[in-house]
Amino acid sequence: MGRWLLLWTCAGAWLCGCVSPPRASDRDAQRRWEALCRCLGRDVEVQDRCACPPKLAPEQQAALRHAAARVAPSVVAIRTVLHTPAREPVADRRARTTAAESGGVGIIVGADGAILTAEHVVRNAAEIHVVLRDGTTCVAETVRTDPELDLAVLRIRCEPLPALALAPTDVSAGTPVVALGAAFDEARRTGVVTRGAVSLQAQLDPERTRDYSALVETTVTLEPGFSGSPLLDAEGRLVGLNVATSGAAEDTTARAYALPFDQDTCTRVRQLCQP
Repeated sequence: MGRWLLLWTCAGAWLCGCVSPPRASDRDAQRRWEALCRCLGRDVEVQDRCACPPKLAPEQQAALRHAAARVAPSVVAIRTVLHTPAREPVADRRARTTAAESGGVGIIVGADGAILTAEHVVRNAAEIHVVLRDGTTCVAETVRTDPELDLAVLRIRCEPLPALALAPTDVSAGTPVVALGAAFDEARRTGVVTRGAVSLQAQLDPERTRDYSALVETTVTLEPGFSGSPLLDAEGRLVGLNVATSGAAEDTTARAYALPFDQDTCTRVRQLCQP
């Protein structure tokens, strides 16, 4: 009797808007909530993120701006030309291709011209061009890739270059971060880490050709073209490589996701940079 009374009390409170659904991180509460939803024949709703992301203090914003300014010379724009088979029939039966342009962001990680980016930025690229901060455009070649980790290292023949030092870092929820895009000063996005190990495997790669099982989730708002961009902490350290976003930039509930630059990733990047 007491159990049914509690059930209907909670149900009445929910229907009146007095009870909020649990966060996805509270698995026990989430299971109880789903059971209640099934009893009432209602759709399951899980509160996965706050509609109002936390705001950074002025001093935190200032620290991130200074960190971004120090690292900005090492950030480059990547422009690719993808060649894909033409869809229209060809009279002479010879293979034809159509060209499509795409792009992303890269980070200079070696004074010899080594550039780190996400592998999906340069996948199937027939041509790759890198634009430096001063506007210089260089032809790039792919050195090595790791499709499973979504990492790629390119190389350009423009020296000397300001390289970002590579070192493993760990981040936790609440850490202020900034992402740098290809438009340099106009493409600086700040936010905080909300979760340090989030799996987007089912959403981004259900076939598991890539490992998206432990991404860093942040409140940084990213537009198209930010793939491969660096995620930095207030000290200018590389803490992640941005690879995905959950919604449009104007959506306050949208989240950005980055590959964590932990010890394993740092070691793998150094291996990919070997000539």
